[in-house]
Amino acid sequence: MITVSFGHDRNKNANTFRGIGMYSTQLQHALSKMPNVSVSENNPDLVHYPFFDLFFHTLPLQKKKPTVVTIHDVIPFVYPNAYPVGIRGYISHIFQRLSLNSVKMILTDSECSKRDIQKYLHVPKEKIVVTYLAGNPELQKIQDDSQLKEIQEKYYLPSTYILYVGDMNYNKNLLSLLGSVALLSKEVHAVLVGRSLMNTSIPEGRALHEEIQRLHLENRVHILSNIPHAPASILSSIYSMASCYVQPSLYEGFGLSVLDAMQCEVPVVSTSGGSLPEVGGDAVVYADSPSADDLARAIQTVFDFTPTQKQRLIEQGKQNLKRFSWEKCALETLEVYKSCLE
Repeated sequence: MITVSFGHDRNKNANTFRGIGMYSTQLQHALSKMPNVSVSENNPDLVHYPFFDLFFHTLPLQKKKPTVVTIHDVIPFVYPNAYPVGIRGYISHIFQRLSLNSVKMILTDSECSKRDIQKYLHVPKEKIVVTYLAGNPELQKIQDDSQLKEIQEKYYLPSTYILYVGDMNYNKNLLSLLGSVALLSKEVHAVLVGRSLMNTSIPEGRALHEEIQRLHLENRVHILSNIPHAPASILSSIYSMASCYVQPSLYEGFGLSVLDAMQCEVPVVSTSGGSLPEVGGDAVVYADSPSADDLARAIQTVFDFTPTQKQRLIEQGKQNLKRFSWEKCALETLEVYKSCLE
């Protein structure tokens, strides 16, 4: 029996349905169902920190137990001009780098992130193990027309829309997504779902809303920042009614929303930034570049599909999903734990 404790981090109270919160919650749940693992803070054999911040001190220098840490991505180093670091962040990064020296193993979400960790944090590849994540298991295709109509009316959803779910960090490339909407038929709207998307007190938020006005998209872009986490059928319905899901990112360390969309049987359009081809496989229509023009062309490709072509892409998505599960993630994580205790 291996007892593992999950180290506290500044995202302990983060959204358990997105990103880091999703990873920590789903991994612990899958591990707790295994007969040879106990998740407990009482006298653990090993400590796992499910999050590593590049510029905040989240990993202790002194470790009383063998330690594993998950580094999801190092995107701020890929785009340093977009993520300026102050003196406090620089100092914290030095301590974080020092603290990495004494961890037993590092987990990460993709081969892309593994290469980036090697490159930017100078960690030997032998110390890094890739464990793929999975989508939110509660998100599924909704086929009940009455339920879909109820959600459409409640959130004033248009009849034809492309969907984006996420935040508005620089790497998300939302201004290009807006530009692509302006190039599509005026009948095509965009629904953007994310809790931060109405926050105009930060530069990204101001830029997003200024671009909507500049492109005269006020009546075609619908921002939903208040979608509840439960029941999951609400977000499932929003996915299910979309003409396609669009991941416009310049770069991703994984791409959970791509898998969520596939679970809801929605065609996916994506860039090839970072890990996205690794996650999407052959079940995605890829834009030639993250520009508005190329995104618009890829989106239009989906709109031009015959019903047979659309269904073929959806079926490819179902096949692609078989590569990812939280049970598989937990099993591979357990093997890392065992190697750390040998």
